[in-house]
Amino acid sequence: MKKVLSILTASLIMILCAQPVFGFSVSNRIKMKIQQEPLQFTVYHNPVKDNRLFINSKSNAEMHLKIYNILGEKKFETTTKNKIIFLDMLQPGIYILKVEQNQKTGLKRLVIP
Repeated sequence: MKKVLSILTASLIMILCAQPVFGFSVSNRIKMKIQQEPLQFTVYHNPVKDNRLFINSKSNAEMHLKIYNILGEKKFETTTKNKIIFLDMLQPGIYILKVEQNQKTGLKRLVIP
């Protein structure tokens, strides 16, 4: 089961990066990757418990959050300084969480049981 989830996650990230869903071209993504390190952050509980997700990063700056389903469709978006978000509007499934903070971006797999 873990191997299948890993393959699905890797495939999903490749699909999302190939689509214009993130708003910049492949050449810009390559330039961004060379110019900056990804945002380092942690999320817990993953799988999500009680529809709450805690997000920790080194900075207390505002975070811009987007959650995409496995088809690359944006299902949730918010900007917050809170370290907790409530995800009761999302159906069970596997998602990709994109966090932008201080001109850095990071991605994590997110499971909602």
